[in-house]
Amino acid sequence: MSSIKTIEKDKKTESKKILIKKIFIKKKNTKPLLFIVVFFVALAVLYFFRGLFLVALVNNKPITRLALIKQLEKESGKATLENLVIKELILQEAGKKGVSVSQEDIQKEIDNITEIVEAQGSSLETALSMQGQSIEDLRENIRIQKTAEEILKDDISVSNEEALEYFEENKEFYEDKEFVDLEAEIKEQLFQQKLQVKFSELLETLKSDSNIRYLVTF
Repeated sequence: MSSIKTIEKDKKTESKKILIKKIFIKKKNTKPLLFIVVFFVALAVLYFFRGLFLVALVNNKPITRLALIKQLEKESGKATLENLVIKELILQEAGKKGVSVSQEDIQKEIDNITEIVEAQGSSLETALSMQGQSIEDLRENIRIQKTAEEILKDDISVSNEEALEYFEENKEFYEDKEFVDLEAEIKEQLFQQKLQVKFSELLETLKSDSNIRYLVTF
């Protein structure tokens, strides 16, 4: 009787060993399967987001985005960085003086530019494309320009005498038009000229008063 119990006990023990062995083998075999799944997922991610890493294929030979960035930095990196520094200086000065530009003002300027471009038989999209810019680039440029104008506008004035003097000096270019018809246009032109001078002076002041550290060289 005891021998029968011993045999049954041995069978149960053996069954447990076989079960444990199967579980161990199953767990052990999941590692290569997991690796394969991760591998194909990675391939899928690389395929769908290939534009993040590659910019072109020339006879199946890749040109990487990193190579493109390095070339762009070499060609225009210094000018681009300087423009970013100027933009940041202007925005910081605007923050100090509580100056802001509304989206309405920006859109109004875009509408004016669109009207001028279309009067010349083109479109704003075409004109921007020829300059390698987008509508968002234009919006940002106008924002910075208008911000600078707001900062400096109280330091710039154009008198009637200045406008009349300019008209008299350039009368031959205005054909038979009268000063009263051109006064606003001439004042705006003189304002923009003075703005450019004041803007250059402002930048020099901001640069000299600011701690600017360039961490890259071109």
